[in-house]
Amino acid sequence: MTRRDAALADLDRQRQAVRDDAAAALAALEQRQTTVLAELHALGWRAEDLAALFDLPVKRVRALLREHRGRAATSGNAAPTAAVATAPVASAPVLESAPPPSVAG
Repeated sequence: MTRRDAALADLDRQRQAVRDDAAAALAALEQRQTTVLAELHALGWRAEDLAALFDLPVKRVRALLREHRGRAATSGNAAPTAAVATAPVASAPVLESAPPPSVAG
């Protein structure tokens, strides 16, 4: 194997490692977003309000909530976790004590 081939193979391994890391980070982010959505929904927020807050289509929010309920049911943990109170998203406003928009008015 020439020096050039070795360098190209090394770059290919690095590229694949970056892709794998990015895929894992995106999966963890979606899981965290789903947990936060479920937490707020359990506090009384409507799917429509959550969609507006997270800038997601309502269909996507509902699908994520269904997915979360399915995971909670299969794991035996039907109650939502305390993700909002214990690990708030740094860029988002603190929402755990705020009433849902439909109740606040």
